Amino acid sequence: MVEAKFVNAKEFDAAIEKWAKKTVPWKFDQGMVKIVTDIVTETIALTPVSDTPDNSGRLRGGWDLDIDRFDTEENGRRDENGGTTEANALSKLTAARRASGSLIGKTIYFFNNVFYAVYVEFGTPKMAPFAMLRTALSKVTASLS
Repeated sequence: MVEAKFVNAKEFDAAIEKWAKKTVPWKFDQGMVKIVTDIVTETIALTPVSDTPDNSGRLRGGWDLDIDRFDTEENGRRDENGGTTEANALSKLTAARRASGSLIGKTIYFFNNVFYAVYVEFGTPKMAPFAMLRTALSKVTASLS
């Protein structure tokens, strides 16, 4: 498993905290669903699809969402258009909210365990970064202002 820390995560955390302070609790839960949905949708859409048959849709299909824990194994899904991956992630979000009545107090993990995801996100000495997740976080952070 590769773990990465994002440069703009502090900005995102600050924006969420500012937004949460001016939001009443019942709206906070609705808002979190919208924010997570936007991050999931935007990130999956920004994820490139390889033109090699062996990897086509592997990175896009590798995105997943879990609540209060996350799986460290690659899910093995290939999803060139991202629709199945997005639906899977958002159904887990909906199920968690339905099960407990709220997302308040939950930790939401959105991750990609495909081994080369970190290289696509941050680049390498021979490849420019693609910044799928960081770009999505920046867009969502801007929408909170």
